Amino acid sequence: MRGFLDGRPSVKVAKRYEVRACEPGIRMRTEMVNLGADPDLWALSDGLYWSAREALPFGPYQNGGFNHPKFDLITINDAFRRFPFLAWSSHAPPYASYATVACNARAIEGFNSDQVSTAGLPRDIVQRGDHQVFERFLAVTPRSDVAGSADLAMDIRQRIFGEAMVTVKGRILRPGNVPIGDAEAKASVIIAETPSETAPSNQWTPWSQVVPAADGTFSARVPANRKYIFDVLAFGQSVARVGRRVG
Repeated sequence: MRGFLDGRPSVKVAKRYEVRACEPGIRMRTEMVNLGADPDLWALSDGLYWSAREALPFGPYQNGGFNHPKFDLITINDAFRRFPFLAWSSHAPPYASYATVACNARAIEGFNSDQVSTAGLPRDIVQRGDHQVFERFLAVTPRSDVAGSADLAMDIRQRIFGEAMVTVKGRILRPGNVPIGDAEAKASVIIAETPSETAPSNQWTPWSQVVPAADGTFSARVPANRKYIFDVLAFGQSVARVGRRVG
């Protein structure tokens, strides 16, 4: 696809989408060049529209996860955050879990809310004649949790940037070792990096959210050599927390 920004013919845009066999998602590349007479402030990003409906954006940054600061058109600049990937999932059939992760940048930048999100290159002033390239992968799996696609995003970061990742596993049971059953409302686990087990939740950096299987078992990918809180939710309320250091 080739064109230019709406009303800005001096800003040329080229986009490419690739779907390859054996890859669980879509490769995307966007190129923009400033052929205007003046420098320009760009935030080359993908826009995602939620409309306050089912899917909610999950951002791995401090006091993030499903929590996002409120903003308006005046304060929107303060709502920008940097994060390694952005994920979201459906909570009713047909289940699908998605994540977008940059392939040519260590972090993506954007803002998130229950209405709209952006995820792309950090804001920058682009000089006359200069250009930007944004390469990313949109991962998708048939899962009802963030971990379905976040696992793929972290695998990509391990392959491209050499980041150390590990798989954490656990099991949740009702009192009396009774299986929890197969429903997200009955159990969901937020896995968040924490400076200490007693740190308040606004100091956590959530990395994943996973729905256990009917027998209570779960697994998820997270960065290695960090401290984590496993926050177990039932019907949206925290019912148990366990801290662990993951090597």
